[in-house]
Amino acid sequence: MSRGPSEQTTAFRHLRESRFQALFFRSLSTMFGSGIPLVSCLDQLSEQWETDDGRQLAEQIAARLREGQPIHRAMGMDNAAFSDLQLHLMKIGTETGMLELIFRQLAGYEEQRRALILKLRSTLTYPCVVFGLSLVILMFLPAFAMDGLFSILENSGLELPLLTRVIIKWGDLLGSFWLYLVILMGVFIFKASVKGAWKADALRERVHEAMISVPVMSSFLRLLTTLQFARCLHIQLLAGVNVLIAVPLACQATSWEPTRRCGDQIIDYLKEGLCLSEALARQSLFDSLLIEMIRAGEETGKLPYTLERSVHLYEQEVDYILSVAVGLLEPVMMGILGVICATFVLGVALPLVQLLQVLA
Repeated sequence: MSRGPSEQTTAFRHLRESRFQALFFRSLSTMFGSGIPLVSCLDQLSEQWETDDGRQLAEQIAARLREGQPIHRAMGMDNAAFSDLQLHLMKIGTETGMLELIFRQLAGYEEQRRALILKLRSTLTYPCVVFGLSLVILMFLPAFAMDGLFSILENSGLELPLLTRVIIKWGDLLGSFWLYLVILMGVFIFKASVKGAWKADALRERVHEAMISVPVMSSFLRLLTTLQFARCLHIQLLAGVNVLIAVPLACQATSWEPTRRCGDQIIDYLKEGLCLSEALARQSLFDSLLIEMIRAGEETGKLPYTLERSVHLYEQEVDYILSVAVGLLEPVMMGILGVICATFVLGVALPLVQLLQVLA
């Protein structure tokens, strides 16, 4: 059964955040570069694609091309699978006859973007999962493994230490069915509230601005945003996009809300006669090294080359920071687990020592 336009928009929106982007542009780049007509490329993609949404999207684009629509309009109608940056670059490629280059550049850009996301996830997933499982085991230990021991201590007639009484109450609480019901309902309510509120720009802006005040996190976010901005600006300048158009699109391609909002202000500085490096220097959102590299590129007339070198440098810097972060996270997490474990040990050992003294 066919979907309506609004349902198609909802169905295709998730393709922007999946591996669809990298595979789509890499496949088009390979087939179109081999001399296959663009409509035939999309027909082959619609036949070979794994998911129904991907096949349907390729079929719709191919149908619009047969109707005489240019590629950027065919890909931009009735769906949210492609960004403004991608559509604008394909428009430039169509007008200049560099569509193959645009497909290749977009494929590389999406592959690098996805690789960065996967690297962040894989780096942080393992220590967080280990820490979470260990924390759950320690928190649920009193309710299931020490219930008999706690009963003996309570019936001993001794005045139990405060820490022991707290641990016993915690174990009793974990044995209650209503606790899990309340937690489950709270998780669903919290998830729904955050998901709805996060769609509002005001909340995202407040959260991102609050993250700026955290010293280590703000430095990493600035580095990550600078990498995203430089990479996006680089592929646009290679395609011949005007700087006044390329800068706002590059700002929109970043994941930090303050940077996404500063594109218009940078354009105002450029219209006043400032060069790009001077306009970026007036913002506190970009790394100083990128500004110096852009200044050098403007002076030598090799701005795309200096941006490419900047991207490589920032990719290496992000890799280094992630490796250092994992090395620091593991001992911190082990220390937290050690404190929790020591708390349980003290809570059990103190009354046992008192009991042995009474028996002696």
